[in-house]
Amino acid sequence: MATELKQYRLQSNEMLYTPGLLAWWKNMFRTDPRRAFWHVALAYSTLPATLIHDLLDGTLAYTVDDKGTVVFAWGEPMKETLAYMPEDE
Repeated sequence: MATELKQYRLQSNEMLYTPGLLAWWKNMFRTDPRRAFWHVALAYSTLPATLIHDLLDGTLAYTVDDKGTVVFAWGEPMKETLAYMPEDE
């Protein structure tokens, strides 16, 4: 199944440093996953739920640029338009 990746950028500002918040939420996710998920969903309401889970459980790798922006690519599997897709060898 093919996946189309979309680039995401979660920016910091003068009041909040996004990489620090993300580290805090990831740590919280180990003991209270519902609360951690709620915090991220509230702060970034446009992110899909599956993406939030992947970000918090460490499945999704990300980088931090010099301005404190968290950058990553993520995509949900797309439905195939062809009946048969050959596998890469």
